[in-house]
Amino acid sequence: MNDSYENITLILTGSEIGVLEEFLGFNDRYSPLYKREHEIVHLDRFSRGESMQYLMRGFHETGMDVPDEEIRDAVEVLDGIVGWLREYGWLRYRGRSHGAAIDEVFQRAKSDIIDELSRYSRRYLTIMMAVSEGYNAWSSLKAYLERAEGKRINDGSLNTALRNLIKYGYLEKHGDEYRITDPVIERALRHAR
Repeated sequence: MNDSYENITLILTGSEIGVLEEFLGFNDRYSPLYKREHEIVHLDRFSRGESMQYLMRGFHETGMDVPDEEIRDAVEVLDGIVGWLREYGWLRYRGRSHGAAIDEVFQRAKSDIIDELSRYSRRYLTIMMAVSEGYNAWSSLKAYLERAEGKRINDGSLNTALRNLIKYGYLEKHGDEYRITDPVIERALRHAR
């Protein structure tokens, strides 16, 4: 499309930038987008104040009167992640109560992460479940994975899986511990069993 139409710009969004980059194939010489000009705009989590303002402005623009305590609770629970705040706002706009909207955000997060990770590897989902349950160190992750799969796991195989989960933006490493980057996903996975 870019080659044929001068004044067309494509905008693609995604919450896990590593997944989006791999999907688009900017570094894959067999991809149609290989070496194409592109720009990545990284949007950090909103601060508490920015999150409040974002939701309040959105509700005001749609003519909704949402109590401040419900907005504060949504901001606290959704931790400033724009996609989840937007989802909550949309659900409220569509008539859901505060509690129902929060519950539905977590249900969607759980469904999305399970679908996404299952497409890559069942092992990725098992690792994420382990981290959500507090198995944050490499050795405890390996033991958890071996119990879950009922077989010994090669160290290199675990390292590759962890490296990919970090690259895709699902995990981050702090010292010797792994953590899930998105607290909504962490909470959704913790309550997935």
